[in-house]
Amino acid sequence: MLGSVLAILSGLVLLTGFMHTLPSLGPLLDRIGLMLSRFKAVIGIIAFVLGLMGLIEALNLLNIMLVIAGLMLLTDYLEGLPSIGSGLDRMVKGLYTAQGAIGVLTLLVGMLSLIA
Repeated sequence: MLGSVLAILSGLVLLTGFMHTLPSLGPLLDRIGLMLSRFKAVIGIIAFVLGLMGLIEALNLLNIMLVIAGLMLLTDYLEGLPSIGSGLDRMVKGLYTAQGAIGVLTLLVGMLSLIA
């Protein structure tokens, strides 16, 4: 359940700036994403760690999306990691062209796993 909620929060932060075009709920979701973006690093760390721990137990879409979303939210801090930071930073920056799609997928996977 914690992973589902975290996936929803990560998806909202990743979709900040994209959701204002949605009718009726878009501006509200965009404001929520802006409020959550102050906690981007904390959400990213928890999502990444929880996703990695989940991948040790079971390989499923929720855990994969948590790892990817966590890395995307931690882009500002990846360069500071010794030896692997620059490689991770380049990989994640390559994913930024698909930030909207990854945000939507993370949000949907989080909602579906919360319901199931």
